[in-house]
Amino acid sequence: MTTHNSGVSHSGTGDITLGGGNVFGGRGNAGSHNPVWTRGAPRAEPPAEPPAQTRDRADVGVITILSEETEAVAEVLRRRVTELRASRGPVFFDGRVPAGDRSLHVVGVQAGGPGQHPAAGAFAHLQRHAAPRTTVVVGIAGGIHRDLRLGDVVVSDDVLYYEARKDKPGETLHRGQAHTAPLVIRWAVNAFFSARGEPFPLTVDRREFRVHHGPIASGEAVIADAASPIRQFAVAYNDKIAAVETEVFAVAHAFHEAVPHDPDLVGWLTVRGISDHADQAKDDATHVAAARHAAAVFDLLLPALSPPSR
Repeated sequence: MTTHNSGVSHSGTGDITLGGGNVFGGRGNAGSHNPVWTRGAPRAEPPAEPPAQTRDRADVGVITILSEETEAVAEVLRRRVTELRASRGPVFFDGRVPAGDRSLHVVGVQAGGPGQHPAAGAFAHLQRHAAPRTTVVVGIAGGIHRDLRLGDVVVSDDVLYYEARKDKPGETLHRGQAHTAPLVIRWAVNAFFSARGEPFPLTVDRREFRVHHGPIASGEAVIADAASPIRQFAVAYNDKIAAVETEVFAVAHAFHEAVPHDPDLVGWLTVRGISDHADQAKDDATHVAAARHAAAVFDLLLPALSPPSR
């Protein structure tokens, strides 16, 4: 399931039929959005609190959804933390963690629940709290690619939104909408896999699994049917789609809308442990293992997410 990015980003939507084009590899990737200008409300001077960008801005923000994901990420970060700050509200971690030859300020937030809207809210909270330059969604997903086994991990910088569609009498036209992470993130991910192989083996809790790089599909529907029309659409849109989940597109979209107002933002990424195959056998039995595997890969990725030199 080896994939490589071309470095070209586009955005948009369009009706497609099953058997349509591949968006991965630069032939249909999505990226930029035109800024939306709004009239700002008057602001009291001086502001009660300086914006996060003028305080100690975080290098990496982490979003989790389930408690198992939060516990797994918190464990790997606290294992190596050099400076830990008090956390409150949805913030479950705020500290500095060694990453290669430097340390990174990492802030973790758990979303209010599953789904695109809570994920967008978590991204907004991260930006208000610490304005991280890079945001990573870490957790579990349903694997739909034949190369994936339970417990494997997918690192993805390319996401397809599967909800957009037009219903006509006797026919549903799916409209593909996608986001691709900025080039600097794709370079970092490509270098990460070039140094280790693709996929490469990793062992956590004496369980060996493989770490893959590939696109994922994201929406609101939880898929538990091997014959799901959503699965068929996703694979027809891009036969390399690795997994399905319900949060990442919102984070990617929120990031792209924030960039025009904050040029210091670097990018987004997701790391997903495969907890099921999005079929009738889907259950919660492997959530913990999949979450721990994803957290371990995120920890391994941290040095690659170090902010670029200015």
